[in-house]
Amino acid sequence: MKQILRIITLLLILPAYAASPQDPPIEPALSLNVQELNPGWWSVIESLQGNQRISFINNIRDYLEQEYDALDNPEVIQNRKVIDSILDRLSRPNNATDSQIELPTPKDQYSIREWLELHRKNSHLTNEISFLRDEQKRVDNIATDLRSTISESLIEYRAAPTGSQEKLVIASQAIRYQLELLLKRSEVANLRQTISTLQKNEQKVSDLLEYAEENLTPTPKQLAILEKKISTIKSKIEKNNLSAYQKKIDELSTKPDNDKLAKKIRNRIRSLEDYANAIDLNSQLIVTQLELSIELGLSGQPMQLPHPVESAWEALGSQILRLNSQFTELLSLLRNADDIESETSFTKTWSRLGKGRQFNYRISLRSAEIQYLLASYKKIALQQRSWWNPEKFFPSRLILLLTDSLGDAWEYPLFSVNQSPVTPASISWFLLIFLLGLVLSYLLRRGLSRLAEKRTNVSESALFTIGKIFHYIIISIALILGFSALGIDFSNLAIIAGALGVGIGFGLQSIFNNFISGLILLFERPLKVGDLVELESGVRGRIKAINVRSTQISTWDNIDILVPNSEFISGRVTNYTYTNDLRRLHIPFGVAYGSDKEKVKSAVIEAALNQPLT
Repeated sequence: MKQILRIITLLLILPAYAASPQDPPIEPALSLNVQELNPGWWSVIESLQGNQRISFINNIRDYLEQEYDALDNPEVIQNRKVIDSILDRLSRPNNATDSQIELPTPKDQYSIREWLELHRKNSHLTNEISFLRDEQKRVDNIATDLRSTISESLIEYRAAPTGSQEKLVIASQAIRYQLELLLKRSEVANLRQTISTLQKNEQKVSDLLEYAEENLTPTPKQLAILEKKISTIKSKIEKNNLSAYQKKIDELSTKPDNDKLAKKIRNRIRSLEDYANAIDLNSQLIVTQLELSIELGLSGQPMQLPHPVESAWEALGSQILRLNSQFTELLSLLRNADDIESETSFTKTWSRLGKGRQFNYRISLRSAEIQYLLASYKKIALQQRSWWNPEKFFPSRLILLLTDSLGDAWEYPLFSVNQSPVTPASISWFLLIFLLGLVLSYLLRRGLSRLAEKRTNVSESALFTIGKIFHYIIISIALILGFSALGIDFSNLAIIAGALGVGIGFGLQSIFNNFISGLILLFERPLKVGDLVELESGVRGRIKAINVRSTQISTWDNIDILVPNSEFISGRVTNYTYTNDLRRLHIPFGVAYGSDKEKVKSAVIEAALNQPLT
């Protein structure tokens, strides 16, 4: 009965205990000590969040204020200002983008305008991801430099006398670098999170863009609007002559340097802005013409291939390259300028160049849009032509479905090597290259073998050695090219060599030993094909082939024996035909006791002379 009462009491107490507020998590102790600086004291900040993190950072501030308030040193004061700024930034909440964009619900039909809007959004996301990746690399490089700087500061810190002012100054510097590294690591983590989110958004937009392209529908009202827009752009282009701006830029580029540098740069930037504006107008015209052509094609009118604007776009492409090089040249000139008359003039010039480069960026987006429109125009035009139109002919629809499925499977990533996806296509390329290498090697060796049969004055063993060497070279080149097709980076050969060394040390000693021994036999040529040899084991016969792992010997009984190559290098080998083919043979025979020795001698000599090989 008492046990039952205890159980009931325990059941009544547990819910109340569970409902009671729990103790707050214990804040980690601050291990920062300027007299005995711990290299990893700052790493605990990364694991803290919210109020705990803010409280810990405040403890760092209080400790540094207590240690350095009495120290009036300019370097310490500067370091503390930087440290306070870093601590303020570390106290702020994570500013990484983690929001998924909201896309419109997929519709049964899309106008060209809606479709292009999706493409622009996709291009914007792609460019933003590319920019953030570059930024991540930049911050990563800064973090790498900071690690090196921290190591140097800690070495100086340990060498400084204990309790000295010099040690305190170096400690403030090391703490500053440690907190800067923490900030950069935090920035990299935020960038990774933002890039991951943007990639998900980009995939969503890309999927919807593909769906919209498959469901494009004509909008008759847009025809008049697009035609009017083309007319307006053409009138603007007449007022902004591209060749005239190009000529003016050439004059400014070759003009003698009589003006001040800032003024000269500003004049060139102004001309480049006009030049970029003219290029942008021509790009707008091509985009609008392509929109109109696709609109007409969707309405059932025939679509010309190639599109007439393609030649104009090729010509404009060279102008865009010229514009980019001009802006790059000015950027380099301004960065290296040391004779600009004033800081204000320098700032204005730099600001003007930044505005000019915005034109350049806008043109690059327009260029991507033109490329996309041209590809889509060709696709729609091909679908419109004759029997291949999937809407008109069922077999073409079936073939298109099969080719799309096979194309997706052909480029499907199976796994990654060095962050490069390996697809069935890359594996097929690897096998094809390797197979071509094998075929080429076989044909070469076969040709050498036929040469040995026709030319009796050519050494068969020399041709065999040449064939083997070329075989190894061809196979090695085929493997390198094949692995490059798979995406393996051969700049990391040290890692591959290390892995091979470990493999050889553990389980491939015998195979590697035989392989190297085979190479020695081929290059040093203590043995060659056709030699008559005898091993320590008693095996005797002629060498037929020297392979990667073993050598093939044919005995007197016409039996082929495979002997590991290492036996020829580490053991004793008798080569009866090493220098020439003439040898003395000992042939034992017997005669009856009491025979005349002179008669026996003359009979043996006569028998030997009767043999053609003696």
